Amino acid sequence: MCGLKMFLLLGCCIIAGITAEAPPLTRYGLKGSAVCLHVGNPHKTQDLRVTWSINNNMIVNNGKFILTYAEKMDYNRENHSLCIKELNEADSSIYKATVANDVKNTISDVYHRLIVQEAVSQPVIGIKVQYSNLTAEHCNISVNCSVRDTWALYVCDEICCRTSQSLVTAVNITVSRDNGTVVCHGNNHVSVGNASRNLQRI
Repeated sequence: MCGLKMFLLLGCCIIAGITAEAPPLTRYGLKGSAVCLHVGNPHKTQDLRVTWSINNNMIVNNGKFILTYAEKMDYNRENHSLCIKELNEADSSIYKATVANDVKNTISDVYHRLIVQEAVSQPVIGIKVQYSNLTAEHCNISVNCSVRDTWALYVCDEICCRTSQSLVTAVNITVSRDNGTVVCHGNNHVSVGNASRNLQRI
């Protein structure tokens, strides 16, 4: 009986090992540019047969590139990488590479989660004085920094700036104060944008 239980347990472990999938590799791409997805070490790909697909639609079938995607994508037959050109939001998806190694007699799946983002535009700074002793270096201010549909409200004294309110999106916004200047910094995974205001001019 114990032997049967061990056999069943071993069988479950083997099945679990076969069906387990590695989490997708997340890649970010700048809208309008290109990004290349790889299957692994480029120096160890000569014995591989690779199939690329997106949403169950075949892009590359055992090394043969589907011509439907020729204008949008490039396939490198040497290292089996897939490059997507002129990125837009519609290209954000999960790309699957099924890799067959004829020498080792193994098959594995590699997943890439592609997220396309726009370049961060120049931040817009709005400043309101809360308290002042008539010198720009010693005043409390509220700073509203916005990047398109994202914004963050900071309260700054003569030493530092602290977050008051913010709208969380794909763009991260931070505000800092350097003597008589307020600096707004916006960034996502593909670009950055900065703006500054001289407090003596408000």
